Amino acid sequence: MKKVITLLIAAAMIVSVLALAACGEAKNEETSTTKGTETDATTPKSSETATETTTTATETTTATETETTSATETTTVARPDVEIPTAVDETLSKDSIKILAIGNSFSEDSMNHLYGILHDMGAKEIVLGNMYIGGCSLETHSMNIEFNVATYDYQLNTSGTWTKRKASVKTAVEEYDWDYISLQQVSGKSGLPETYEPHLTDIFTELKEMIKKKCPDAKFVWNMTWAYEGDSTHTDFAKYNKDQMTMYQAIVNTVKDKVLAHDEFSLVIPVGTAIQNLRTSYIGDKVTRDGYHLNLGFGRYTAALTWAKTLTGWDIDEVTWVPNGFSISADMLKALKDAVNKAVKTPDKVTESSYKEKPAVPTIENADAVAMLKAAGKNPDDYYLIDPSLTYYAYYNSGANSTLQSKANSTASNLNQFAATRIFPKEDLPNGTMILLKKGYQYRPEGWIALSSKNSSSERPANVTAEVVEVDAKWWGSWGYRAFNIAKAGNPALSDADMTALKDVFFIFVPKHTDEEKYANQTVDEIFATAGYDASKYTKLDLDITYYAYYNSTAGGTVTSKATGSTASNLNQFATTKKFTKADLPEGSVIVLQVGYQYRPEGWTSESSKNASSARPANVTSSVVEIDAKWWGGWNIRAFNIAKLKNPALSDAEMNALKDVFAIYVPVK
Repeated sequence: MKKVITLLIAAAMIVSVLALAACGEAKNEETSTTKGTETDATTPKSSETATETTTTATETTTATETETTSATETTTVARPDVEIPTAVDETLSKDSIKILAIGNSFSEDSMNHLYGILHDMGAKEIVLGNMYIGGCSLETHSMNIEFNVATYDYQLNTSGTWTKRKASVKTAVEEYDWDYISLQQVSGKSGLPETYEPHLTDIFTELKEMIKKKCPDAKFVWNMTWAYEGDSTHTDFAKYNKDQMTMYQAIVNTVKDKVLAHDEFSLVIPVGTAIQNLRTSYIGDKVTRDGYHLNLGFGRYTAALTWAKTLTGWDIDEVTWVPNGFSISADMLKALKDAVNKAVKTPDKVTESSYKEKPAVPTIENADAVAMLKAAGKNPDDYYLIDPSLTYYAYYNSGANSTLQSKANSTASNLNQFAATRIFPKEDLPNGTMILLKKGYQYRPEGWIALSSKNSSSERPANVTAEVVEVDAKWWGSWGYRAFNIAKAGNPALSDADMTALKDVFFIFVPKHTDEEKYANQTVDEIFATAGYDASKYTKLDLDITYYAYYNSTAGGTVTSKATGSTASNLNQFATTKKFTKADLPEGSVIVLQVGYQYRPEGWTSESSKNASSARPANVTSSVVEIDAKWWGGWNIRAFNIAKLKNPALSDAEMNALKDVFAIYVPVK
């Protein structure tokens, strides 16, 4: 008997290891770090800034569980009489609500802002749990649950702050008297009906036994996830012909055909429909941060709002709470609520948004600021002066965290030296934004890659005293968020009057029209003219483009290309120019790029040099860049890798078209 037991234990351990391995591999495709606060998150490196090497995570993202199913097999029409249930039978008490998700990074996206929303709706005791393994499928959940594998990050939120520890599903299920337990499929398989059974049936077999002990009245719900962004580079997107609506409809049909075949499900949370509804608004198809994970602000907020509306039945129209550090205006909140309400009402169809027109940007008036902008050579009619939302006696320290230190939470002796702005996500300060500062003052442009990250002292941005700074790709670098600590030069203690005066020394002007809006559908020559340049005074350079090729300045100055015999898997993403010296590209030269493309301006100090990864120039998406001494910096040689945004693989025709999307104009001597 002892031998039999030993063999059974060994078999269970082998299966557990295999299950863990499967989830660990899939984690590459859907992963984000557990949050420390409601708004903390680690942003996966976007494919828009992927390097042209085959070793970066964004360029090697592949599905670890391959599928041979054709796209036509994913669009099976479900039974037309099946209705997706989204209405609760009776209103849930606001005294207590406990929700557990068994999922992956998509359940993490869905629940991140849920605590704040439920609290704002009047819920008293709130317990949220998420059993997280990145990229975990129903099949792997089934194996992990059966063998009680404690490899999940058990993310728990009982007070507004997320914590985590390793645990099994059984441990989590038996810890609280859960009201709801949510399940979901991994995103790439969410619209593939053949991937659901027998795993879903097996999961219920185990869970029904587990809930008897602590939460016999728990209701099972399904999290209907969302389709990828239209230009997503996720490998699994090919299973849906790389078509967003094909993927969305496949998800809906699979929910009807496979999920609702189980009477155990009380509700379906139609996040996928809410996101699709939102895409019909003025926000458009910009709801994700990498083509598939929701962006950390309004994307995640929309998902959480859908969970709150569906699971409670409570009215969301009066919700005003929004997470700190994200720009979700009152106008945007209306569009998000509209998308959610329509999804809950009609969960299996896209309903057009009532918010098609982008609301006007709120601005402030300041004659001194306008005069400074004119002195910087800019036309004030082309900009909005925005409110930086100053908090007095406050500052950020990105070397510690992204929490605002203020009188409300700190007794630091130096609070009387600073006022701090709100945190700005990258989309709020687009390239071309003008930052102006009066003489005698300074600011520190704090930066975070993600709001859960902190910087070493060497990485923390230095104080700035420059009176004019124009935001560009280099200014953003790898930061995803920035905020400003404003002070008098030298950081003296300030009187109340001095502190209040800081509102009149620092200004942010945002362009009324982004490059995308201003130069949409224009050729490089048309963009050059629209930007106000006289073509007769410039020479358009011969770029000597090499297709299926790129430079990587961290490896040296040698080109990687088909012509040199390279077999790198990402060659079909890039074309590159020849190298240029300072004499070739003098100050005043103009680099022009079509909308929808990007380039990396590689740089070397000499032909034999190579850069550390931290020194490699970032990708640029600005349509017009004028070369100056700052652009050259310490570089003596530069070349340009050209690609479509997010670095998709290109057909021969698309590759050849790259010669027409990028140009350099040099002043006539």
